[in-house]
Amino acid sequence: MIARSSWVAQMEFSINSQGSTSLKQRVLALVWFSLLFTTSYLASLSMAAKQALPYVLTDGAVTDSAVTASAVTDSAVTNSLQLPFEQHMPFIPLFILPYLSSGLLLAWLFLRKQTAAQLRLLSQRFNLTTLCAACCFMLWPSRFAFDTPALDAYWLGEQLQPLFALLYSVDDRFNQCPSLHVAYALLAWLAVTAELKTAWQRGLLALWLILLMSSTLLIYQHHLLDLVGAAVLVSLVCWLVPTVQPQQGVFYLTAALLSLLLGLYLWWLLEAFQYWRYAALASSWYLALSCLLVSQAHWRADRQFLQKKNGRHPWWIWLLYAPYLLGYRLTWLAVLWRERKHPAFTEFSPNLWVGRRLTALESKQLPANCWIIDLSCELTEQAALLKAPHQYWHFPLLDLTAVDSDTSAPVVAKIQQILSNGECVYLHCAMGYSRSKAVAYAIQHIKI
Repeated sequence: MIARSSWVAQMEFSINSQGSTSLKQRVLALVWFSLLFTTSYLASLSMAAKQALPYVLTDGAVTDSAVTASAVTDSAVTNSLQLPFEQHMPFIPLFILPYLSSGLLLAWLFLRKQTAAQLRLLSQRFNLTTLCAACCFMLWPSRFAFDTPALDAYWLGEQLQPLFALLYSVDDRFNQCPSLHVAYALLAWLAVTAELKTAWQRGLLALWLILLMSSTLLIYQHHLLDLVGAAVLVSLVCWLVPTVQPQQGVFYLTAALLSLLLGLYLWWLLEAFQYWRYAALASSWYLALSCLLVSQAHWRADRQFLQKKNGRHPWWIWLLYAPYLLGYRLTWLAVLWRERKHPAFTEFSPNLWVGRRLTALESKQLPANCWIIDLSCELTEQAALLKAPHQYWHFPLLDLTAVDSDTSAPVVAKIQQILSNGECVYLHCAMGYSRSKAVAYAIQHIKI
């Protein structure tokens, strides 16, 4: 009987995840997160700000003296989660300092030394949180309910005026619920607290994060319920991304949210082009739907979700998953070009060849009467390999997912049976990197 632990997948994950990441890897992760945050946040901010015209907020005050305070409340963006007692909440300009320190917090989180698994978990949680929040901002644009008092009436108010000017130059008081400052602070605590070995280090971090979260209230950037929304969002994200193990479902969910945001933004941006805006919205949301379907298939570990039979996909699968299938086809072509000087497959052991999906020309290099074992569910099989004298058998495995030994037991047993009869096998997945090699190692090292 095959051992229960998927030792091959665990070994690969351990090798790739336990070593410290390079500075380049950490910088690239930070850059990607920064680009994602900047584009999604500013896009939602510009949409809300446009709806708020004709008035303009600067330093929390209306610049046009002809526009009264009552006109502010007549803005198209009137959504707010203000509680009655918040009108009496103190305004403390000094808290602009911890509020603006969030950038330093994010840079430190990404650039500190950590394993690949930790960096992956951090990136997935922060990226998913950012996109979920941006969806909330676009679908339910909201603004802070009341104005910032005059700064010169407070201690150090005039000295801190440039910092407030900097803040309001890039972030008028829209994009309210959930508060990303609070969400990032909570994620930071979850990411780092277990690594801090002393009480004073944990206390110092806790103080920093508490001041940062409090600042969202005390400089009138958020309402209390915005903070509650952040806590709910973080709970949802941590439920979706619970561990350092690779989560392909998260990747495709992130892509779905990004496509959803793109559709919303293009709908707003192309307001003057009626037909183009409908086409852009439909295309983006079609991509979002396809990615969402792939995401839920990965979460359900549904190896059969593409319904591949006899090496082909039904037409309705192409209709639902065309972006996903075309993406794999383009990736396969890229791998084909990149490894054009290397053999398409290698003899892993006697009578067992392992590689990627072959071209029509490459398929002629296989021995006659060779069994074709196809682990790929994303790519169709070459027509020549579906005909005699070859014998074709499809056993789908999800890509970039740990190959569980119980799941792979049937294909391992099948191949060992074929090899014991003196026949040869060509074992392949889409690109020839993970699934086929994991099964080949299992055949070589696991006894039945």
